[in-house]
Amino acid sequence: MYICIEGIDGAGKSLQVKLLSEKLKKCGYKVIQIKEPTDSEIGKLIRKLLRKEVNNALMTLLFAADRIILSEKIKKLLKKGYLVISDRCLWSSFVYQSIDIGEDWVEEVNKYALKPDITIFLDVDVDVAMKRCEKKEIFENSSYLNKARRKYLQLAKKHNFIIIDANNDIKTVHNEILKVIAAKIQKKE
Repeated sequence: MYICIEGIDGAGKSLQVKLLSEKLKKCGYKVIQIKEPTDSEIGKLIRKLLRKEVNNALMTLLFAADRIILSEKIKKLLKKGYLVISDRCLWSSFVYQSIDIGEDWVEEVNKYALKPDITIFLDVDVDVAMKRCEKKEIFENSSYLNKARRKYLQLAKKHNFIIIDANNDIKTVHNEILKVIAAKIQKKE
């Protein structure tokens, strides 16, 4: 099963991916934790470019290339019986890149990317997110995060994401995620 945890910057994705991975491993599952952008050469370039103003079409292509490489890795892991838990996935491009260049093109360049079986959207107020952000990347400003949050909520409705209130404390958010994942894993088994 391929699980993605999404949200605007400052929602708590990385921490919740880590907590979920640890809990599922303790329960005896084979778990791999991944992130986008990856640690590949393309992913490293993306991280470098995220610190300055860059053409969004270029970023879309770089993210798509990084994601296609990652999709092949995910497919192999799924065949081996792993639960793959991702900190971001293709939906991030649908949010962050499509704000400026439109969803159709983002969808076209990501048509070969693997879609997660479950997407959990950590919904957080922008003011809360801004307090949590390191403010190192170009997207980490309240104007952009407001647009991103609205776009995520549209995608959540369209693609049946599970929405969890990430304004709550870490433990409450973690427990909500566990409830969702436990139910999905039981259905699949």
